[in-house]
Amino acid sequence: MIDNTLRSLLIDAALAEAEESEGKEYSPTDRFKLALNKALKSRGFDPFYTFFAIKRRRALAIIAAVAAALALTMSVGAIRERVVNFFIEMFDTYAVITTDKNADYPKTIEEQYAPSYIPEGYEIKGINVDYSDLEIQYSNLDKSLIFSQNVKSYHIFIDAEIHVENINVFLENDGVLWESKGARSIYFEYGCYFFQIISQPGLSEEELIKIAKSIEKVEFTKN
Repeated sequence: MIDNTLRSLLIDAALAEAEESEGKEYSPTDRFKLALNKALKSRGFDPFYTFFAIKRRRALAIIAAVAAALALTMSVGAIRERVVNFFIEMFDTYAVITTDKNADYPKTIEEQYAPSYIPEGYEIKGINVDYSDLEIQYSNLDKSLIFSQNVKSYHIFIDAEIHVENINVFLENDGVLWESKGARSIYFEYGCYFFQIISQPGLSEEELIKIAKSIEKVEFTKN
């Protein structure tokens, strides 16, 4: 099948039936959602889950229908394939980004990174370095820019009420962009570490990604 007939017959039908009933609640993990979307996309189907606009009430019948359909076309190993090493849990007005504690990543910062590109007019105002956190503060008159590097077992809270979306920085879906009260920020994974760039007022998405892609190894003295 080269179109979305399978999706229409199994997934959408199961979803409609489940939401009209008072069946058992089911909350699939972010890992499952990402893996399922990737598996469907690789076989020419539309993603089942939108990355952030995911309804919270799901029935077990939906997952059963999808799993049965995928079992005909892919291996268990493909379903379990990782996409990124962080997860996002959405709530009404905020979201939590949590790194994968089981990832084979360092527990402390062993290699320090900093952007080699910063928009014109910004100057470094402060650098804070710790064993698990590195932060560089930039300013340009009344504008501010913060770059930070973190290790696994780290989580952040973000304002998800205005706008949140997944973006591609170095790889597919390895970053998150959000807007909040005039700020625009991104979160991304690179080289076994996790990074944030927060701009106030908000820089464009293109400019934030340009800063992200310019990061390179540096060496600062720990406080």
